[in-house]
Amino acid sequence: MSDPGRKPGFPIGLRIRELRLERGMTLDQLSRAAGISASHLSRLERGQAEPSFTVAAALAAQLDVSLNDLLIASQTPD
Repeated sequence: MSDPGRKPGFPIGLRIRELRLERGMTLDQLSRAAGISASHLSRLERGQAEPSFTVAAALAAQLDVSLNDLLIASQTPD
């Protein structure tokens, strides 16, 4: 059914990956720019971790979107 490595409720990771790829950035490039490790960013993108407010804000800034846009765009419909 579902991927056992995925935790439900973290669609922000999918949005981060989408934006990163749209901008032609690698995991290393975005993680360095945001001040986090590439492995942490990878876990975020795969839904295996939830970003703190500070990390989400840093990622949004590096992806050139507002934090609000990042969070709202990653919400799934009910």
